[in-house]
Amino acid sequence: MISVVTMHGDQPMFYLAAKSALEARAFNHLMAQIDADHSLRLFHQVGGTTHSGNEAGVHGWETWAGVSRATCEAMLPELNRRWRALISELG
Repeated sequence: MISVVTMHGDQPMFYLAAKSALEARAFNHLMAQIDADHSLRLFHQVGGTTHSGNEAGVHGWETWAGVSRATCEAMLPELNRRWRALISELG
């Protein structure tokens, strides 16, 4: 399930511990769509324990300054619904 964590001070990040490559691919695809739809200026965090591709494991999409944690958390129901639909569509 997608969640929001706070990294680097107060910058929120959309976070997923993907159990499969399919979950990771659906998450990464969705976050690119969300970024285009909402102009959040997201970037795929590739440092530390996150993965840059679509491998199973931890993935994070960090926001730039100006996007609040509350804004990100308000998006979670829609994100998780769309993510589950993409898993079905891509699988």
